[in-house]
Amino acid sequence: MKPPTKLQESNSEEIKEHIIKSQASSKNPSYAKRVLSKMDCGTTAKLFLTKNLRTSFPPVAKAEDVWMESKLDLDAGTLNLILGYCNPLVQYSLSKQCKTLDFISSRFMDDQSVALASEIIRFVGIPNSVVNIKLVSGSQANEDAIKRVVKYTKKRLIMSPLHAFFGNTMATMALSGQYFDKSRYPYLDKTDFIHFEPCIHGPSLDSHNKNDCHGKCLEKLKCIIEHKEEIAGIFYQPIDINSGVIIPSKEYVKGLRGLCYHDDIPLVFDEIQTAMGWLGENTASHYFDIFPDIMTLGKALAAGQPLAASVLDKKFDVLEFGESEFTNGASPISCAVSRRLIQFIEEGHLLDRARILERQFKDSLLPLLDSPIVKDIRGIGAIWGIELERTLKPSNNLASRIQDLCWKKGVWIRVSDDEELDNTIILKPALTISADDLRYGLAILSDTIGQVTNEQQTLEVE
Repeated sequence: MKPPTKLQESNSEEIKEHIIKSQASSKNPSYAKRVLSKMDCGTTAKLFLTKNLRTSFPPVAKAEDVWMESKLDLDAGTLNLILGYCNPLVQYSLSKQCKTLDFISSRFMDDQSVALASEIIRFVGIPNSVVNIKLVSGSQANEDAIKRVVKYTKKRLIMSPLHAFFGNTMATMALSGQYFDKSRYPYLDKTDFIHFEPCIHGPSLDSHNKNDCHGKCLEKLKCIIEHKEEIAGIFYQPIDINSGVIIPSKEYVKGLRGLCYHDDIPLVFDEIQTAMGWLGENTASHYFDIFPDIMTLGKALAAGQPLAASVLDKKFDVLEFGESEFTNGASPISCAVSRRLIQFIEEGHLLDRARILERQFKDSLLPLLDSPIVKDIRGIGAIWGIELERTLKPSNNLASRIQDLCWKKGVWIRVSDDEELDNTIILKPALTISADDLRYGLAILSDTIGQVTNEQQTLEVE
């Protein structure tokens, strides 16, 4: 088999064809390895990965603590790694569990998963609850909750905040309001989901922002409910991180709980990104001092290992075998990590750390309010958002510009993904980040915001 002469994008299909043929040929088994060794990972990705998996960023080969090679990660591995990369506690739990049981069929349970179930119930605190931990992702956990409220109430209409993100299965995409441009997904069933404006009057570093909506947000929601019948449940994120760290007032969340009690509507809290200590509390429910009927967990539940859960009042325990348990759900390995993480949190280490980080964030970010391009700064614990002013030029997204510059300077930050609320910088580092590393990252960010501020002022003069 004659290999292509050049490894250029123009003949990428030729390269791909030769690699596939050589992999299937016993006469030349090493050919594919030789060709691939001459290609960078990015080029290989273009040949073999679907376009939704391709990225403009280079591949990461090694990471430790809060560093992806030479980049400081202020995003905790896409909001997952509460203990950072390659944490010794996680590695020890993984290694120890692999020696006894590394997989169990969805038809069975094991010591780790059963023990974890009781520990999650204690940790979350929902009275009279049980838990489904045969789940792998947050999308599955939210889908599990959808199934439960629909089956329990025998109703189909589900309500959720307008911009919230609940996952990327078909049902959770439809549940996700305007996070997805529904016109691009004609297969989504939009008839069973309605969306309401979220309350945004929570804590802010800007003293000029009024943090009291005087009940107007709740009144708007109440009006929607009064004109709708057959409501199966309300899904809510106590803090909507993906849309830009949208924080409601405590009065609103407590009012929402009371409204659901009054109208006998199941209330589901998506705590996939807020539970496990990020706020200096076990969950956001603890912070707001109310509890939902169902709470979904994921991401940091097993410190980034694949595991999700749905914690529910027993009356919603209505699904039978085959309706909501997945092949790799409740992996003994992930459950072992989750148990050790909960123990670590309950020993007090992480909750105190989140509160310390909150003070450092406040002190470091407060001066940024003097920038003319910074509209608001808000956050709790280790989760913070810097909302930027929108420019007169729609093509000039300030958050994305700052993200690109920070990456070049060695710091990775996240920006809000919502197609309407896409001008907010999101900061959520691992709770293991040192004061020096956080100080370094925020200094780079502050410098970059200053740089972009100068760019904008130059554009205005022109």
